Amino acid sequence: SCNNDGYWVTTITKFDNQYSYASFRSDDSGIMLAGYPVGIGGDILLGEMKFTPDGKGLVRTIGPLKSIEIADFNPEDGKVANFRILQRNDWGEPRGVEFSPDGRLMYISCASIGSNSASALYQFDLTAGNFDAIRSSAQLIYSKEQISFNDLELAPNGKIYLTATPSSGVPVNKLSVIQQPNVRGTGCLFEPDVVMLATGTIQGQATNGLPNFPTNPRANLAVSFLESSPDSLCYFTAYALDYGIVGCNVDSVRFTSTPNIDISSWNDKQVEIFVAQQGPEPSTLPDSGYVVVQTLSPCGNRTDTAFLYIRPYAPTPTLNLGPDRVICQNGTVKLNAGSGFGRYQWNDGSSDSTLTTLLPGVYWVKVWSDCSTDIPQIDTVRITVEQASILNVGPNLNLCKNTPLQYTRPAAFQHWDWSPATPPLSCDTCQTISLSPEDSGVWYITANNENGCFSTDTLTLTVQDTVLLSLDTTVCANERLLLYGALLPSDTTANFFFPANGAGCDTLLTVQVLGLDISNTTVQTTICFNEQFDYFGQNLPADTTAIFTYSDINGCDSIVTVQVNSFPVFSVALPKDTTIRIADEVPIKAQITSSGNLTLNWLPTTGLSCNNCPNPVANPLVTTQYVLEATDANGCVVSDSILIRVVDSCQLYIPNAFTPNGDGNNDYFYPATDPCVSRIGFWQVRSRWGAVVFERAMFEPNVPNLGWDGRVEGADQPADVFVWRAEFEFYNGKKEVRSGQVTLVR
Repeated sequence: SCNNDGYWVTTITKFDNQYSYASFRSDDSGIMLAGYPVGIGGDILLGEMKFTPDGKGLVRTIGPLKSIEIADFNPEDGKVANFRILQRNDWGEPRGVEFSPDGRLMYISCASIGSNSASALYQFDLTAGNFDAIRSSAQLIYSKEQISFNDLELAPNGKIYLTATPSSGVPVNKLSVIQQPNVRGTGCLFEPDVVMLATGTIQGQATNGLPNFPTNPRANLAVSFLESSPDSLCYFTAYALDYGIVGCNVDSVRFTSTPNIDISSWNDKQVEIFVAQQGPEPSTLPDSGYVVVQTLSPCGNRTDTAFLYIRPYAPTPTLNLGPDRVICQNGTVKLNAGSGFGRYQWNDGSSDSTLTTLLPGVYWVKVWSDCSTDIPQIDTVRITVEQASILNVGPNLNLCKNTPLQYTRPAAFQHWDWSPATPPLSCDTCQTISLSPEDSGVWYITANNENGCFSTDTLTLTVQDTVLLSLDTTVCANERLLLYGALLPSDTTANFFFPANGAGCDTLLTVQVLGLDISNTTVQTTICFNEQFDYFGQNLPADTTAIFTYSDINGCDSIVTVQVNSFPVFSVALPKDTTIRIADEVPIKAQITSSGNLTLNWLPTTGLSCNNCPNPVANPLVTTQYVLEATDANGCVVSDSILIRVVDSCQLYIPNAFTPNGDGNNDYFYPATDPCVSRIGFWQVRSRWGAVVFERAMFEPNVPNLGWDGRVEGADQPADVFVWRAEFEFYNGKKEVRSGQVTLVR
């Protein structure tokens, strides 16, 4: 452990029905489970597992999966975490794993798979960077067929030993050895089968196992600058040097340097430096320096030195590609960004200081100073082609024998040459050239202008006895084409021969007549029975068929048949309009005919007992027109309406006498009203002397037994005249107080 007070023993065991890492601490008090088991999944146990030299990681080989598992190990509590898989398809089965004494390199031995594959020994650079960089740093050190490499082990002498088993299965009594395991690549000096073991029956067999030496992070303490650090520097420039520490419990890290290198700051991975000049002027000569890193720990001190080359100072030149260029049509131009820069980048991705092109366009280059990481310099130049330098004598021709031709040299050119210069050319360099070819031929023309631009063109003349012409045309499928006195139906081919009239060529004309089909299209749609279908401005009712004829762009007819179908018919019908008194009710019974379910909706809903039933009861307070909409599953809608007029007159019927004799006729004195009265606020009867003989509040009108029965506290009152007073509450919210007299008759 880092505290040097014991050892860690980490293994893979089965825990909670899965394979897991488990760490055990071994010290003077014994062995105990300390690291929490961490599930790794699967049941692959074949391979080898070791601590990394700094004691902060675990590596195990998984042969059947052709993989290596790398995990973090905490030497303080024994926990294993952060599992990563390193896998390569070109491996055999990884078997052994070991590390160089300085902890920078990892070696993996792979066994062969099958009789035709080879075993291999790989080396990985653990200081290469991130996990992907370590994977990519793999180097093949040695491979051999007909044998399987097995265990790797670092011995106390600083060498790594390797066991192997031949494909025959017969054990060998020799070990292979890596002589210098701290050296990158094949310089590690791997030597196969060089260590002879003792002979005998058992003791001379070297197959899988080798002695295991505990990993001691303190004993393996090392520090070194990494290969990612720069070693060639410039004046007046800041750099970061990467370094790594192997081992634990380092007390401190120190850095020293030569006077021309300033130490700015550092952390546990990098040291920041600045290259300074020595003297009043920058040096134009190369220089050198170094930086030393030193670690201090209870186990001793470790150092490493980075030797650095300092390039001589040179001022950065100014980038200049020059002015824009105009080149000839077939010319080239070479763009030069100049020397003295550390890096170049042209618009095509090239990295030379020059770029040669023969194409017009805009070209740019970025340059970086050899000793600068600042923003690059950029310059742009435009290349155009002088249009007057492009020669064009015209198209190639098919012509009759002895047809006269004439070509005049373009004014932009001072001179031209025709080749071959033999007849029928009138001249090969004249400004105007005439020819009347008897045979086919090809002429090559070269011209130049006053700027020295040269341009070439080629003229091909094909002489024919008969000129072959063709004509492709079209007619409607039901029509004919009249041509040269012949009626040609559609989809036919005809030839017309025209002999030459004197000098010239005969002519053969081939005419192909393509028939254009008449378009017949049918459009079908389904709409609601009470709607219309708009077909380009034509309103078509349901259950109709219409035929439209159009002319296409070729003048041929195009027939469109439009068939309009309808969804099933349904209907709703409401009773005739009616009139009611205010606060009266009237049932509305809708007559509905439909073959399917309908969705009903009444509008407005005020005064209706329901808004989606077929037979609501209406009780409007004002004249209202009710509309019933019915919608089927296809979204079709039908409707009907009824007008209910409301008469707002209101009558109150208060008797002026009653006979409470129990004969069931006129036994109670109560308010009788039209339905316009919703409630009696109060109902009070007094004697002629003002005494209250009866009163009731908040009750419905037109209920006899809620009135006065002619008794006071159970005693019949004598015949007399009484005074009543009442408050009437109407449905429209108004209130009215009335009074009067009533005679009790005995």
